[in-house]
Amino acid sequence: MLRYLNGCPSRVRGAGLMPDPSISAGELRISTIGCLARSVTDIALLLDVQAGAHPHDADSFGPERPFSEAVLSPPQSPRVAWLSDFGGAYAYEAGIPPLCEAAMRLMASKLNAIITPLTPTTPAASLWTAWTTLRSQKMAANYNALYDDPQKRALLKPEAVWEIEMGRALSENDVAHAKALRNEWLDEAARIFASHDFFLLPSAQVFPFDVSQAYPKSIGGTQMDTYHRWMEVSIPASLLGLPALAVPCGQAHGQHMGMQIVAKHGADGALLAFGRAYESAFAEAASISDRAPPPGFGIDEI
Repeated sequence: MLRYLNGCPSRVRGAGLMPDPSISAGELRISTIGCLARSVTDIALLLDVQAGAHPHDADSFGPERPFSEAVLSPPQSPRVAWLSDFGGAYAYEAGIPPLCEAAMRLMASKLNAIITPLTPTTPAASLWTAWTTLRSQKMAANYNALYDDPQKRALLKPEAVWEIEMGRALSENDVAHAKALRNEWLDEAARIFASHDFFLLPSAQVFPFDVSQAYPKSIGGTQMDTYHRWMEVSIPASLLGLPALAVPCGQAHGQHMGMQIVAKHGADGALLAFGRAYESAFAEAASISDRAPPPGFGIDEI
């Protein structure tokens, strides 16, 4: 979750963009490697080196043109869907929605973005079930050897042991059900992208928290029932391996927050171009405050 800690942009790559020979052809990729950079331009340069097809990864692919060129052509009047709290399902720490709303006003005024609030019809609970099931299946497959060794198992953190055990207990029907739920969201995402270029969500549900705290136990009075429930907002993109870019949207009480810009599969270049245009508008807005934002600075306070 580093992408929202320090106001830098970060890239969560679309599935298959950077090859991973360890993954079998057609295997679901519910987590993908990302990068943290000083700017969207730097991300584009990095992807120019790392992205591309690989003979040992049948699902890998390369861009139609270099990302360092694609970022120079931002989309005109992009159509953007704001998924907000996914129909009331996601709890946010106070101060996060206003920062995102201010960032969207900036997108509308400076980038001519057409932003439409949208509540998905697929229940967030379905995405959660699909993601936790497929994730625990993957955890069990990856770490069974550590779990089966009593000495090494003792070194695993309790949350990892819990997730591995959950994965080991899954039936074929459990996994098939999870894949069916994932396909429901896949179908709806396709419908969203038929009328929108991107969708938006906050990068996280909480501001950076104390390093001594393992994970947030509650958000705004809503109890978190697992150790990863606090980052549920990342699931809509992660579950489908969609290209996602986290960009800064300001600070509250001296703490940074970001926003996810998510695109359809294959639209990585357009995503970076839109992100770069937003980044420029954000920097210009920040410069109005003398480039040294005081505590509590946010776009909505400019």
